[in-house]
Amino acid sequence: MKQIPEFPEFKKLEITDKEAIEKFTEKFPPYSDFNFTNLWCWDIREKIMLSQLNGNLVVKFYDFITDEPFLSFIGETDCFNTAQILLTYSEKNYGVSHLKLLPECSIQNFEPNHSILIPDENSHDYVCTVELLAAMDKLKNNGATRRIKRFLFNYPEYSIQKFAAKDLDINSLFEVFKSWAENKGIENYTELNEFMAFNRMLQMPPNANFEIISFCNDGKMIAFYFVEIVSADYALGQFIKGINLPGITEALICIAAQILQARGIKYLNIEEDMGIEGMRNFKQKLQPSFFLKKNIYKRADKIENV
Repeated sequence: MKQIPEFPEFKKLEITDKEAIEKFTEKFPPYSDFNFTNLWCWDIREKIMLSQLNGNLVVKFYDFITDEPFLSFIGETDCFNTAQILLTYSEKNYGVSHLKLLPECSIQNFEPNHSILIPDENSHDYVCTVELLAAMDKLKNNGATRRIKRFLFNYPEYSIQKFAAKDLDINSLFEVFKSWAENKGIENYTELNEFMAFNRMLQMPPNANFEIISFCNDGKMIAFYFVEIVSADYALGQFIKGINLPGITEALICIAAQILQARGIKYLNIEEDMGIEGMRNFKQKLQPSFFLKKNIYKRADKIENV
């Protein structure tokens, strides 16, 4: 296991860093942005960097739209001092006067007279109770339930398949992704950030700790969901795609929750909505129980748009 260097030294994120990262993150709820699999998959430009400061994991991210670098960290040791040091470094080296994606655990004991903390609602992780999701096909007065029932009624012959990373059916996964993109009117789907992240997921080692739950019809895959068991209580949903059948996505999440419930998992993190209205509406229909909240931090004497 490679060591993560002490700040201000950084190292490039590598596929071998899983164990080192999880030594920092394992005692906290699974914030998606600090999950190793998520970090690796979404590092499509191979620019994410790692460091540690005061026993906290420091990550140098890049904004997908502006390509602006920014710093964040997860931990609970001397957090206010950690934030001050990182912010000074960020201002000096990047001209960026804020930190982003700061989990709730990392902003304890911040000095209110010297801090501005802005909830980053677009980046909050939605966390659903597995028990509720598993019963989503039986709820009353719920839009997701109606769509699930519609799918189950129209396609009763579907089958469920599960396979591990070592058994990836890559061609079938690509076909589902392509069908999803075509339905959305996306021509160059292989240039999507999401597709590139998805492709990196497929390149992870065969012993990667995720499972693909899929729907098949007449022997052909029609939907898939990547689910990673991250602790005794939590799973994290990474990628979900289906062909254009009403209710197929909600039905797949419901079935995945039933599988997770049988394994004793209590919560499913379905990640953030990134401020996309359609995605926000969809995730709200799944009735999340709570959020893993993240924050933007800047000094009280700094006024800027972030």
